[in-house]
Amino acid sequence: MSLRTRAHPGPRKGFNPPFNCSTSNHSLPGIADRRAYKEGFPMSTAEYSGGLSPRRQLPDNPSREYLRKEAKRLVRLAAAEGRPTTLARVQHEIAREYGVANWAELGRTIVGAQVASVLREAVACNDIPHVVRTLDARPELLRPSLWPAAIFQAKSLEMTELLLARGLDPNQCSAPRKSLHFAVDRKRPDITAALLRHGAKPDVTDGEGFTPLDLYAGLAGGYGPTDAADRENVALLLAAGAQPNLWTWIRLAETERALAILRGDPELIHAASPDLGFLPLHVAARMADVVLVQYLIDNGADVNAGENTALWFVCQSGADPKRRLRVMEMLLRAGAQVNRACEENSTALHYAAWRGPVAVAELLLSAGAQNGAMDDSGHRPVYYARHSPVLAPAEKAPMLALLEAPRILDPAFSAAVTALDAGDETELRRLLRAHPGLSTARAEEPGWYAGQYFRQPFLLEFVAENPVRKGSLPGNIVDLARAIVEAGAPREAMDKTLGLVASGRVARESGAQAALLQYLVSAGAEPSCAVRAAASHGEFAAVQVLLELGAVADIVTAAALGRVEDVERAMAKAGEAAPQELEEPLHAAIRAGQLAVVQCLMDGERWHGSAVPVSKEIMHAGTPLHHAASFGQLEIARWLVAQGAPLDARDRQYNGTPLGWAEHCKQDAVAQWLRTP
Repeated sequence: MSLRTRAHPGPRKGFNPPFNCSTSNHSLPGIADRRAYKEGFPMSTAEYSGGLSPRRQLPDNPSREYLRKEAKRLVRLAAAEGRPTTLARVQHEIAREYGVANWAELGRTIVGAQVASVLREAVACNDIPHVVRTLDARPELLRPSLWPAAIFQAKSLEMTELLLARGLDPNQCSAPRKSLHFAVDRKRPDITAALLRHGAKPDVTDGEGFTPLDLYAGLAGGYGPTDAADRENVALLLAAGAQPNLWTWIRLAETERALAILRGDPELIHAASPDLGFLPLHVAARMADVVLVQYLIDNGADVNAGENTALWFVCQSGADPKRRLRVMEMLLRAGAQVNRACEENSTALHYAAWRGPVAVAELLLSAGAQNGAMDDSGHRPVYYARHSPVLAPAEKAPMLALLEAPRILDPAFSAAVTALDAGDETELRRLLRAHPGLSTARAEEPGWYAGQYFRQPFLLEFVAENPVRKGSLPGNIVDLARAIVEAGAPREAMDKTLGLVASGRVARESGAQAALLQYLVSAGAEPSCAVRAAASHGEFAAVQVLLELGAVADIVTAAALGRVEDVERAMAKAGEAAPQELEEPLHAAIRAGQLAVVQCLMDGERWHGSAVPVSKEIMHAGTPLHHAASFGQLEIARWLVAQGAPLDARDRQYNGTPLGWAEHCKQDAVAQWLRTP
């Protein structure tokens, strides 16, 4: 668990001071609450003081010296603000903030906290002699906060038995989890047995309502008891009287017990678990329990029920891959929605790409999964395959190959794309003669690679290398395009290809963009259908070529080229246009560095309700300032800030500030200015 804290600035002496000190409206030291966690387990000030309810908490090793200096600083600050006070009063208020009656008691509390902290460290290090000496001298320090250190950190049976012998209650703990949870989590049946002998309750629940047996629920990545220690822990808990519910039996891989409960009470098929609200089918799918999943489907379980579906659960599961595939097939046959958006708009394919194996992703794609689907973070499944820490090394390359390119099912079409990529005009023409329908056919590409704009592409569209597949074009790409056009490519294919060439960087970087545009227009493509895409993507050389070829500039093109009068005419003609209709021209103007156009489009007094507000997100992510920062447009960024653009605004897709966008895009000049505007 992370500490949401920040180290105190500058050098200091003594132990850790309270964090982020400041003054409140009542001259009290509004010391930001630092939850005193050690390895993720909290310990409250009330443990030390036993007094008032604290509004602030001490760190693990608090320093009275630091607090004394802080009190003096607050006295000086109050005097400077015309609110004189005394040191004694400020010290008294600080003590009350920490839940004790006065400054002297706070000093004793700090000493106790320091001794207790050292004791916990000794327990965690399994230092039996030190613990014995400390508890002999200070028996009041025998507290529930020692359980995490003894079991979770030290994993020591000897230390556990020492604390039990001293009378520490195994059912009490300052952490959300209890001592039995730690023993089960650490796979220590010997410690489990000792705790149960001393009265630990086998069904004790943690802060989220989970029993020790529920730790096998996959909450920490587990999928039922997996080794001898797990099985021994389960046996000990059951023998001590633990009473698992239906969902726990499923998580324990006890299929027959779960079936017996369901047969006795069929209504449970549609019931949600008392902990996380999972349906039996969700848990059975995550456990890849083939028998139980089939039973639930046969008896009316809804395969698409819940925020997260059973198909989503089995794809994120770490259970046996062969069983997972069988469960997926059952769910798909029963009507599972393969592209259903679940938690954070992730789909089953997102998790299949992250977890693997490749066969799971292949099954989803064959059922119509879209590998162009984006989740709330703006990531496609291939992103998770590329960055997965759990995908097997041998699976990574084939998974990326599966998700990084269109999935073409027709062998002849696939062979033609291969010939095109290789620059083999002879082979391409041979294939076109052997398969006369290739030039007019669309690739059966159920994955929607790159999303809607490249769905079921014509063969000619692969000429553009947009979306990027190989990153380059062969030198004879115009001849290859000519071969496909001469074989009968339809006008629709030429228009779409023209737009892809005009808006793609690979054609430009390969030196073929202008030649391809000229050829496609000469073959019958309409230049006006591509000019907007070129302007929106910053391909301004392509814009000029298309205009020379007869394209008519629309408002986006005019904005990118800085034609303010054309933009004004388009605005006047549109009348009361909604602000979202101006997002694309505004984005194009920002990208091209056309400040005058930006000022025109955002002129609220002139255009009234049509102008784009300075704080509005455009193009689905980021304010105008975000985009100016990402494109390195310092002059536009300065103007936007002067108009009130918020520097701390965060976009919905990446949760980044304009400064973050500038840094990510390596726009150093804008980033430097945004740090000190």
